[in-house]
Amino acid sequence: MGREADVHLYQAQQNIRFSIQACPKVLSDFEVLCAEFEAALDETERPADLEKTDPFGAVAIHSAADRPQIEITDAATAIAVAWLEMVASAIMDQDGEIGPGLFDEDGVSIFCDTRRLFEVAKDCGIGAARARRAFARVRKGAAAVPSRAMKILGSIGAVKVAKRKTRLRQKSRIRPLAPCFAAGLDGNEIARAKAGSIFYTLVVEKGSYEAGRARKISVNRQRLRRADDPDVISEADVDMISDFSSPFIPCHEIQETAVQHFVAFLADKGYTYQRLVYRVPPA
Repeated sequence: MGREADVHLYQAQQNIRFSIQACPKVLSDFEVLCAEFEAALDETERPADLEKTDPFGAVAIHSAADRPQIEITDAATAIAVAWLEMVASAIMDQDGEIGPGLFDEDGVSIFCDTRRLFEVAKDCGIGAARARRAFARVRKGAAAVPSRAMKILGSIGAVKVAKRKTRLRQKSRIRPLAPCFAAGLDGNEIARAKAGSIFYTLVVEKGSYEAGRARKISVNRQRLRRADDPDVISEADVDMISDFSSPFIPCHEIQETAVQHFVAFLADKGYTYQRLVYRVPPA
């Protein structure tokens, strides 16, 4: 990184730059990204681009006297840093998840403050219209942003999944099972929370509700052991969680209350899951 240091960078952008400098394994990816920005900025300066229109109007072509003093290579590096900071900010503002429509076609998000990004571009002598056209070229056909950018941000810790885990704890899907699907639960199983290959189960054990942890086994192995019902987890696969025991005697009237205690227990332990289903007591 050279004269991009002469460009004013905000603290968050400086943090991205310092983190990249301190992480040798991402330097080559960052250099490629900067080269892509340089090529994109160079392409958007060509007169042929003036034939294309965008909502920001025609791209200005500077004369030699008006051309900014900073070299295009240094400008590309500074803008790449600012763009990476914008991407990280947008993703983390969405709890660490890249949802549909998070980024526009030009790779800029409407879900975060982008003024810092365009102020850096302006300091480099690049207007907003030209910058957006360059961002679109860098993004190309990426679904959200180029995978190289995500690799850089992930390697330096700028994009973290901790917030996403919190979101999963808060928004896990909990729904009742229709009677026709309840056969998928074991005979003494009231509720099941799926977390990848792990299941957290609420079962009736020795006259009380208890929580258990089970691991899914392969379909072939299940068929060998439980040919009558390969989708059911056998008692041998379940490890009972000893610190959960509902104070209620099992009965249909308080079954949903026991499920609520089970959900609260999983949340308190920090156990995340994609979906939790439970039996509906008979009417």
